[in-house]
Amino acid sequence: GYRIGSLLERKDEFLSSSTLLNQIYQADIDTFTAATLNGISVDCPHRERLGYGETGISTTWGIGLQAFETQAFYRNYFRNWRESQETSGYFPHVTPNSSGGGGTAWSSCLTISLYDTFCYTADLSLLRENLEAVQKWADFLIAYTQNGILQRYPEDANDWGFLGDWATPEGDDWGNSENALFFNNCVAVYTLMLTAKIADILGENEMAVKYRAHCNMMRRAIHQKFYRGQEEGYLQGEQRYLAAALCAGIAPETEKKNILQAFVASLQRKGYLDSGSAGTVFVFRAALENGLQDQICRILQRTEYPGYGYFIAQGQNTWPEMWDMRDVYGGSRIHTCYTGVAGFIIRALTGIEPLKYGMREMKIAPYFPRMLDYLTTGYDYGYGKVRTSWHRENKRILYQIELPTNTTARLFLPGHSSVLLSGKYNFIVDDKDNMNDSNE
Repeated sequence: GYRIGSLLERKDEFLSSSTLLNQIYQADIDTFTAATLNGISVDCPHRERLGYGETGISTTWGIGLQAFETQAFYRNYFRNWRESQETSGYFPHVTPNSSGGGGTAWSSCLTISLYDTFCYTADLSLLRENLEAVQKWADFLIAYTQNGILQRYPEDANDWGFLGDWATPEGDDWGNSENALFFNNCVAVYTLMLTAKIADILGENEMAVKYRAHCNMMRRAIHQKFYRGQEEGYLQGEQRYLAAALCAGIAPETEKKNILQAFVASLQRKGYLDSGSAGTVFVFRAALENGLQDQICRILQRTEYPGYGYFIAQGQNTWPEMWDMRDVYGGSRIHTCYTGVAGFIIRALTGIEPLKYGMREMKIAPYFPRMLDYLTTGYDYGYGKVRTSWHRENKRILYQIELPTNTTARLFLPGHSSVLLSGKYNFIVDDKDNMNDSNE
């Protein structure tokens, strides 16, 4: 078949020594391309073609910002969300407006994707355009919080409303479940946390203080209600819930180490991702924020069910709707439920992130996994293409990096750190972490 989608310019390069990893990366690209039609990001190009919010969060962070020229695309996407918002502040699960199930993650797409986009573009006009809508959604969440716990609100009172995670290998979080209540509370705190950050950036100090105080109050209540002890952490110790809690900072300082240990234990014990369309991006985020790249990369190597490698082994070149590829709801073979793994791969391997906001100043902390012998990448973050490459040779890693004009980077390698200006650099990393570098 032909790849048909909106004409978004590719700006990435990716090639590794792992055929499977290359296939996973390309399948993520092709799934996003097929499901990006008529200027909107949708769940699938055929059966529903609806702009569900939870997949908008994962595709924006996971591939749209990294691999495509999408600044104008996302400005229009955020406008669609604003126009979908109801007078109460509530966001439907889909934009442009249409029916469709979902929960708090779906409705929080504008806030979360907006902040992710700003991190890479530093475009203040985007924040100003959307501040009122973001604030109204935050106030809506606060209005339905009782004793620090977000309650099921009337707009999501039907069977398909207030969903938690969806399409996991272990089932779905229907809106009346305890799992959905916990997950949605974590998403609400995460959303309010980002709203406070947006207010900080725009100099809206009173607004920032208000939402940050509400976050802290909710964190205390959520932890008290759902904490299950040191081994499980929250609920039954599933990755998706622990990851959401880690991202939202739910645990008090005295318990954060226990939650992280429970998260790591679940990754090691299961050996697969137990998350779905709303939770997977939080698993990726939590892994990156806590230095667990190796844990996820090990999981990506497996070809058994469930997993991305399993899809590839079954002959898929786009992601299906369900981990087990069953025919429920029509058995879609092009669906964005699990799209976003490419974003994890990019971030985990290159270690490139904005140092603050925008990519004029960046942090680079590359990861050299044993599963790879070489890697070549290139990404245009708005100032020109950042290129990196490395390969193993005689028990050494030969690492190259090229920074475009008007950018700087703080580079962190084993046993070495430095500040780099635009230019080309070579580094040698050996087993003893001895460093040699030259500016070309």
